[in-house]
Amino acid sequence: MAGRQHRIVVKIGGSILTSASYMLRMERLQSLVDDIARLRSSGFTPLIVSSGAVPAGFGALSGTRYPTSVAEKQMAASVGQGRLMHLYQQLFMLYDLLTGQLLLTSDDFRVRARYVNICNTLNLLLQRGVVPIVNENDTVSVDGIKVGDNDTLGALVATAVDAEHYIILSDIDGLYTANPRQDPQARLITTVETITPYIETLGGARGSLGTTGGMRTKIKAARIATAAGVEVVIANGETPDILQRILSGEEIGTHFKPRKRPLSGKKSWIAFGSHPEGKILIDMGAAQAVLHQHKSLLASGILRIDGDFSEGDVVAICGPDGSELGRGISQYASDDLQRLKGMRSQEIASLALANMTTVPEVIHRDTLALYRSTIVAAAQ
Repeated sequence: MAGRQHRIVVKIGGSILTSASYMLRMERLQSLVDDIARLRSSGFTPLIVSSGAVPAGFGALSGTRYPTSVAEKQMAASVGQGRLMHLYQQLFMLYDLLTGQLLLTSDDFRVRARYVNICNTLNLLLQRGVVPIVNENDTVSVDGIKVGDNDTLGALVATAVDAEHYIILSDIDGLYTANPRQDPQARLITTVETITPYIETLGGARGSLGTTGGMRTKIKAARIATAAGVEVVIANGETPDILQRILSGEEIGTHFKPRKRPLSGKKSWIAFGSHPEGKILIDMGAAQAVLHQHKSLLASGILRIDGDFSEGDVVAICGPDGSELGRGISQYASDDLQRLKGMRSQEIASLALANMTTVPEVIHRDTLALYRSTIVAAAQ
């Protein structure tokens, strides 16, 4: 994509934007906007994923107990989102920059047509010089349609716009060997070449009160973005000129290196944005073929079909031990696959099933997205 080298997604955590009393931190927000505006003048094309709507709304409502129910959080988000966006608009106007807002749910990524619309809208905004500001639509999101955290949302957005960098600004300097707030011997990890099981164990629990993330969600987000060829940096948003320093090459924060053979845009969507409608359990031979020989999935290697899905649906591909290896678009409905599983291609071609067109591949390699190094089971 033209201009990819200039595209940067910056995720700003709620703990950076709001105080302990859940009031918006105007001075800090202004400093970050100044940093982002200077990136624009340096030739970069920034996009913001902003948390903070729920705590900002809670602070404005003068609540005494942080909201815990869905209805309370949605109420707070409806107040806070408007306040937050208004501030962004005012601050960016000081630099003659327009902002645009996108409020998204996971369904906007799971449904391919909606995902394409997201890509088109974001690309047009960036081409027109607008700074897009993205957040989860907390006023309507419930379990089942929630992305779940803005770290993951930022990773999905970074893959959608084919960004080069995804910078996650939090209240911690990066990924440590242990919790630095509890262990004085904890050491900052400056570079992560591959997200290994050890790296995943460093994720710990969720973040601060008023946030939905934590280091665990940041590592998950890094796994998504790096698989699509995006470099990820986790850094402290309290650090002055943090974005300028990262992009000038200063060794600051934790840098997750992108995968050398990244997934294409469509395969990234299949792997991380789509919603699998069922599962296909395959034998070891088929697993070896798709993982290491870059083969399509054939019916002969299928052990079991779970779920009810149609031709063209995304399904999860699982190894013989049940671990998910990746996802792909099935060329058969589940009912047809129940009859075809275990059959060789020659047997399938000779079948005369009513209203059924037979093809050799259950999932063609062009629509098969494998996690490999991003999912431990797939790399073994």
